[in-house]
Amino acid sequence: MFPQTSHNTIHRLPKRAHYDTETIYAILDEGLICHVAFTDGDQPVVIPTLYGRSGDTIYLHGAKASRMLKQIDAGHPISIAVTLVDGIVFARSVFHHSINYRSVVLFGHGQLIEEAEAKLHALEVLTEHIARGRWSQ
Repeated sequence: MFPQTSHNTIHRLPKRAHYDTETIYAILDEGLICHVAFTDGDQPVVIPTLYGRSGDTIYLHGAKASRMLKQIDAGHPISIAVTLVDGIVFARSVFHHSINYRSVVLFGHGQLIEEAEAKLHALEVLTEHIARGRWSQ
């Protein structure tokens, strides 16, 4: 169970929210793309990127020269969102159309991976997340 904070507590339809690791990990493990939010100076930025999960660690794909990884390396907070669309709900009126979805929004800080063995492990996690079984090939 992840702790509820002022950042992650759902206020609209709170009965739909889940904070348990099983639900959160299942969504993270099914998604393929995450959106990473950060600030670059006074400008908010959201970057879609590949990711993978190993335990409680999320690995993000990116080039060391990217502004996203520069902000992470500088210790700035980030937010990561993953959304899965389960279905589109059509109604008689367009005002009542809806989408059934599951999502996870994470808040925290990251760090760059410098050590060669740790980088190789991160690459394996990313590869296996996108294409299960591919790493052994």
